[in-house]
Amino acid sequence: AGYHLPLDAHPVLGNNAQLAARMDWATEYQFGEQNLLNAGRLKTPQTLAQLCAGLQTRLGRTPVAVGGEGRVIERIVWCTGGAQGFFQTAIDEGADAYITGEISEAQYHLANETGVAFIGAGHHATERYGIQALGAALAQEFNIETVFFDEQNPA
Repeated sequence: AGYHLPLDAHPVLGNNAQLAARMDWATEYQFGEQNLLNAGRLKTPQTLAQLCAGLQTRLGRTPVAVGGEGRVIERIVWCTGGAQGFFQTAIDEGADAYITGEISEAQYHLANETGVAFIGAGHHATERYGIQALGAALAQEFNIETVFFDEQNPA
């Protein structure tokens, strides 16, 4: 599917839900534009370095993190892919950290000014799992074969 925003927001098969499942994050609610943002908590509070290490281990990509140094991370907001424009919304929601795929210059400054951590974990890296979950659900429901083709995408 070329247009995947509905897949991003699906509460079970979506990219956001699947990222939370892989990271063992506790999702509390979806909100924002088309329910694309997720708010929740880490099951165990972590430092920014610990959160980034977990992302790197599970996603196979080193995240870019700014702001939030020395802050205990517990309350998080996330949106997979290219959702750096929602950072202020995450701040307003009371996040200790915002996790998405991409970072732009504005997020660097906003993170440093507010002390809220911004983590860019990779557009592709954060959006691989929803389509795999959808494929598995379709295979089970319709008894068809699905194949996921991955690529090493640095974005």
